[in-house]
Amino acid sequence: MAASELAPYLARDETLLWSGRPDPLLYALSNIGAATIAAIVFLAALAIFGGAVVAGLFRPELSGGSAFAAAFFTVPLVMVSGTTVAAPMRRYREAKRLAYGLTDRRAIILRGGERSRIVEMPAASLSRFRKIDHGRDKATIVFTRPDAHVDESREQALPRRQSFIGIANAQRLAMQLEEMGIRNGKT
Repeated sequence: MAASELAPYLARDETLLWSGRPDPLLYALSNIGAATIAAIVFLAALAIFGGAVVAGLFRPELSGGSAFAAAFFTVPLVMVSGTTVAAPMRRYREAKRLAYGLTDRRAIILRGGERSRIVEMPAASLSRFRKIDHGRDKATIVFTRPDAHVDESREQALPRRQSFIGIANAQRLAMQLEEMGIRNGKT
């Protein structure tokens, strides 16, 4: 299915060597560190805010400015960390709209949906990759490139690293990359 979604973006003489999709759960959990920290901050802020409200309800003499200050600083913190805690759920939905492809000329990440865009990494600019195993022949392939490619339709520089996150049949992709002369930078 990923191959059919990528087909319109390929040149006539370009060959699709590998295509795939991320495992939604692995993709969603790939940035779980930030979500975990946000959850801790969220719970701490909620405890502070809840404590200030309870103190103000049961002991009016404690409410003074401290309850207002707690609410003033805690409510925005709860809102921001709450959205960060929800990030894995958003990434899970996003994974279902992603397609990865490797052609004889480039590596492609297609982000489908309303705000569809394509990220491409020309093969000549890919210096090496690293495979991070997740078990059951699933892995993340992290591409490293020395330059920053500019997507002309968006006019913004893309990061120096891009990844095919949580893909199945990763060994086949790794072999294909090595055949193209892209080094496996095992760490």
